[in-house]
Amino acid sequence: MATTKLARMEQTAASKPPILTAGQITPEALHTWENGCTQFFIHKEVKDDKKVKKAKYDALTFAEYLKEVHTYWLPTDWADTGFPDGASYKTLTTSSIAAKKGKKGGVVAAIDIEEDEVSIVAVVMPSAVLGTSTDSDKKCVALLKTPHLRWSCLLDRPAVSSPITISALIDHGSSLVLIGENLVKTLGLRCQTLQKPLPISLAVSQSKPVLLSHYIKLSCTSLDGLYTSQTVCAVITPNLCTPLLLGGPFLEHNHIVIDHQLCTCIAKDTNYDLLQAPVPTQTKKLKQPAFGPDLFWMKQDVVSKLKEVLPEWKAIIDNECEPVENVNIAAAVQMKIDKLVYEEHLKMMDKHLKDEFQDRFPADIMIACLMTCCFTST
Repeated sequence: MATTKLARMEQTAASKPPILTAGQITPEALHTWENGCTQFFIHKEVKDDKKVKKAKYDALTFAEYLKEVHTYWLPTDWADTGFPDGASYKTLTTSSIAAKKGKKGGVVAAIDIEEDEVSIVAVVMPSAVLGTSTDSDKKCVALLKTPHLRWSCLLDRPAVSSPITISALIDHGSSLVLIGENLVKTLGLRCQTLQKPLPISLAVSQSKPVLLSHYIKLSCTSLDGLYTSQTVCAVITPNLCTPLLLGGPFLEHNHIVIDHQLCTCIAKDTNYDLLQAPVPTQTKKLKQPAFGPDLFWMKQDVVSKLKEVLPEWKAIIDNECEPVENVNIAAAVQMKIDKLVYEEHLKMMDKHLKDEFQDRFPADIMIACLMTCCFTST
């Protein structure tokens, strides 16, 4: 049996207008689209008179426009004034369910809950949102899985010449911010010891918890450079499935709100969406710093290059400079010895003359001045 394609709401971000795709419009799809419009109006601060812009609908408010849409597209047995009003809801009891038996759209499940005054039941019933009982299990079941929330950001630390790009996993179900050992080594981050080791375990059972004992401090910057997070502590985790896991402490400290339906991750302080696609720019990919064997062979290449270049420069310098005569080492040593002997002979003569004419050289005489006067008079 052929199935009818259902319309659905698509909206890449709160700052983008929602789109209702082609197909059969269900109350659920229309309700989701209305919520997307409301989010868009709030984000863009759209005035009431600008919300509806279409030839014959210019004079309508958004609420009046929705009423027209409900009347035209929704089933005839749907509420005339839009979606059901919660204020008119009445508590379902066993007696009220029994009174409805035999009518189309029976009870799927009922669970008795004993109360002091009245027997109230929790009921699951088919609704107009789910459609008929024959196709509700195929069209309105939630997805088995959804994509991970990943943020491509920059990290900068002493061991790297420029910031490196990593894909951080945003997980508000984690009570810790975790970082892999390999990333810590690449960045050259300074590790600090926790006051008390933290035991962690995986969602699936394992033999025993893993004890984490060290942490580092870091902050992340968006690729466009418009947003930089506050500094947080990240616990170093071996064999981590992602380079960086941004858990509850990161989200709380940076005032970040996640909307899974719109796939947004917005910092309330700056209204910046971490998951928005940055404008692509042509940037030169920087080579990662080398370690271990790579660094050894890099040094060997540098030495080989120097051996090729330096002899050429030596020949050029030798041609431009005057030749240096060979030095007679023995003669130079003998000359130095003769000079020292002569200086020692002068000191002995000076002492001999001062001793011989001691009465002519009192202690308070200014020798330098006396010598100057003698030379002047001469």
